[in-house]
Amino acid sequence: QNVQGEGIFNAPDLAVELSIALAECARGEFILRARVSNLGALGVPAGFPVAFYARTDAPGAVLATTMTTIPLLPGQSTSVTTVVPVPTGARADYFVTVDGGGGAGVVAECDDDNNDDVATGASCPIIE
Repeated sequence: QNVQGEGIFNAPDLAVELSIALAECARGEFILRARVSNLGALGVPAGFPVAFYARTDAPGAVLATTMTTIPLLPGQSTSVTTVVPVPTGARADYFVTVDGGGGAGVVAECDDDNNDDVATGASCPIIE
């Protein structure tokens, strides 16, 4: 008699967290890593877009769009990455969205407010 309930909270909830790896700074590259998690009560199939942007919001320049490659059951997560050149001069800001960002996606989620994240002030260390 294990039957899932119904209602607005019986839905998937894709969330994303952005981090920047500096391991390739010597080659002039940042590795942008988006950790996509399903915090909801229902699973989602593979193939959701994860878009990386320059700046701190979606109107920035799109650097890359990658798709998730595995289905995500409730509580599961996966990481997708892209490599971008380190900009010259000032520190860099990046923005990421999953499933089109807040409310613009194809999945009916219980919370669209966690479909994007920002990482600011990235710079490579100076090695002397």
